[in-house]
Parts: sequence; structure tokens; C-alpha cells
Amino acid sequence: MSVRKSKQAIDFITITNELQKKNRVEEAGEVSYSTQLVSIVPI
Repeated sequence: MSVRKSKQAIDFITITNELQKKNRVEEAGEVSYSTQLVSIVPI
């Protein structure tokens, strides 16, 4: 992902925006899956 290369902070909003730009939200398990990940992954 370009987020990693640009050294941006990787958080829910950044990842969701990147997935939307690439039309891959559905492939990634929809936004609800990303929300679940945020709740279980330590910061």
C-alpha cells in the first residue's frame, strides 16, 4: 500500500481511505471488519 511507502500513520481512517481509493473495501471485508480489527489490535 502506498500508505506504508509514504510513512503516514497507519490507523483506521488512513486504511479505510486507501481501500476506498483503490475500490477494495468490499474485498477487505467491508468497513465493519476493519472496525473489529481496530478494537483488537494494540496501539
